[in-house]
Amino acid sequence: MSAVQLSCPPLPALRTGHRRAAIRCQAVTTADKHSTASAVLGWATCKDLRYEQQPVQVQQHPQYGRCLVAVQDIAADEVLLSVPTDRVFASQAADDLQMHWAAEMGLRLLQERHAHRHSSSSSSSSSGGFWGTWVDSLPASVVTPVEFTAAEVQQLVMPSAVQAVLNMRACLEDCYCEMEQQLQQIDCGWQDFLWAVQVLHSRCFFEPTSQRHLAVPGIDMCNHSSTAPNASVRMLHSPGACQGLAALEEVAPAVAAAACGSYFQLLAGPEGIAAGQQVCISYGSWPAEPFLLLFGFVPQPNPFDCITLFSSMQHMADCYLACCAAALQAADGSSSDGAQQCGGATTAAQQLLQSPAFSAEFKQQVERIEQKLLQQQEAAGGAAGGPGGFHDLIVNASGVDGRLSAALSGMHEAVAAAAAAVPQSAGGISSRSAGVLQDGAAVGAVAAAVQQLQLPLGVVLLHRLQQVTGEIEQKSSSSSSSSASSVLPQACTAAGGDDVEDSSCYEASAAHTELIQQYCSSKAALARQLIVQYGVSASA
Repeated sequence: MSAVQLSCPPLPALRTGHRRAAIRCQAVTTADKHSTASAVLGWATCKDLRYEQQPVQVQQHPQYGRCLVAVQDIAADEVLLSVPTDRVFASQAADDLQMHWAAEMGLRLLQERHAHRHSSSSSSSSSGGFWGTWVDSLPASVVTPVEFTAAEVQQLVMPSAVQAVLNMRACLEDCYCEMEQQLQQIDCGWQDFLWAVQVLHSRCFFEPTSQRHLAVPGIDMCNHSSTAPNASVRMLHSPGACQGLAALEEVAPAVAAAACGSYFQLLAGPEGIAAGQQVCISYGSWPAEPFLLLFGFVPQPNPFDCITLFSSMQHMADCYLACCAAALQAADGSSSDGAQQCGGATTAAQQLLQSPAFSAEFKQQVERIEQKLLQQQEAAGGAAGGPGGFHDLIVNASGVDGRLSAALSGMHEAVAAAAAAVPQSAGGISSRSAGVLQDGAAVGAVAAAVQQLQLPLGVVLLHRLQQVTGEIEQKSSSSSSSSASSVLPQACTAAGGDDVEDSSCYEASAAHTELIQQYCSSKAALARQLIVQYGVSASA
């Protein structure tokens, strides 16, 4: 089973010496959870906190929830936490995975939790107690869209976000069906599985060299800052101890890392950290969707956020025709003295747009042109159309998707080809166009109409951004009129049913509504910002 594919990588990469991914978990307010969260720092770093003081502590912040806070002034590049790799909860390597990495890790996490709860031995026992301190520190809940109801998923509005959630849910439900018997052996059902997956989604690194996902106790309590991170994470190897590591990994992979003396280190940034300040790292330069889907929050501000304008070339074709119609209507409304001069071409263009034959031919031409562009992309090693062909074409404050230029050229080519392929009578072009055209001028009218329908990129961007803003605001206003309590949960039964639909239970909640509103508000604000930015560009 393949992992879910997102519009961008599901987790940022962790590179040696630089942190690219992290965690944001929901705050746990009970005193017991807070004390176990504090205890995990000592366990993770192999220190007795009764005798050794750490430069950071776990604290409960009224705004940020549970977080790491500096308890003393910390110098630049000072090591805050150092976690040996034998205390890192890791996935299998990518080549060895038979299912989604979080499902595989989730099963093992639940097995460790079960062993810990049913073990009467000390926390150092090999029967599950080793991970007990870390398991106890994990949040009781993490809210992400994979637990939304179907109605709540649709309230995310953006097609790319909706599809990503649905893909993830389908993947997790398939994984649950495969491991249901193993879960039942440890008294776990769908809700336990969903908890484990969301906990791991929200706190795992991805280490590209080993192709593993890693939960690093202690360090995984750092919150995110898009604009002012004051710490970073690196993986440190002891050069002397690493001799022969490759051979050791071949015969004893479980002990290879420990023998190497490898550590994950949390480091203060170049300006240091003042006492009382929260320790923040950057989860990566990603748009809102990975944060929403995996971490369960939407960062604000986020200079790397974007708007997905078109999910595919065919989606762009539909929007392009609507944009042409709006542009012609605006031109008609603004025409006065020049109406007699341009009216013929405008009328011919309008007649083309109103022709079902032209619309059908246009979409067929778009399909043909897309295949041609994809072949060019393949021949150029993937450079022509960008990664992923022409899916999820985006725009942000820094610029437009490089694939949009090729896609727009494809629209222009399709307009010309469709106009040429459709007979003038079928396209609605006749000597009556504008009331003054003669049969000999029909070809000129078609050429002028085609030119009018070949819109510049700025006009297309502006029109689509206005569409997106309207869609978000309309959905947001309709969803806010009904509270989460008024949305009936989907029918479900207790865990242990015959299939995942019976054992799954998706219920609406106020926490879901808050997360939806955060996401939609951030997207609407970005769309309005881009309308101003690209509106100026289009009029320049």
